[in-house]
Amino acid sequence: MRGVLTHNKSVQYGFVNGGTGRVTQLDFTPTGSVVAQFRLDDTGQEVYVATKPTKCCNDTYERRPLPLLPSHCVTVHRVQGVTWEHALHIVLNSEFFSNGQAYVAISRVRRLSQLHFWAFDMEAFKASPVVDDIYAKLREHCQLTQRLVDACADRMPGALPVVAVVAVAGAKRAREAAAASRDGRPRL
Repeated sequence: MRGVLTHNKSVQYGFVNGGTGRVTQLDFTPTGSVVAQFRLDDTGQEVYVATKPTKCCNDTYERRPLPLLPSHCVTVHRVQGVTWEHALHIVLNSEFFSNGQAYVAISRVRRLSQLHFWAFDMEAFKASPVVDDIYAKLREHCQLTQRLVDACADRMPGALPVVAVVAVAGAKRAREAAAASRDGRPRL
């Protein structure tokens, strides 16, 4: 069975929460615990994972969860922060509901060849309005900078455009500071 670890068994050896692999064997102990032999996908190493008794509801009963979940499919939330080393199959459809969720889904791999889309809906890509505003301001700033560079290049052929942009931007900031001050003197 495919599985995903749900706790940190051994960080040193890569057996961490979110690690995927295969359950290769299950053993039942006389005390009622279950021990699973788990082989990691990334390294092929094996670890034994056992149930841990947990008291519930004012000690009225005990549960014994195995710190593994079936993982034929996992949610985007579950793999956030994970770098996927194998092929990643994504159903990128309108069910993506959160800002940035589609980006998180497709950015889990190192190579584009690892991505396989079963559905691809552009409506899944949503950004925060705050992020949209920031990018709009950056685009506007880049367009202004390019116009300044072009204007300086026309007036001063051979001059370094970056120096001209810095000088013009500094002059603009000085004018704005002077306009904002009460006595007309620039405050930078």
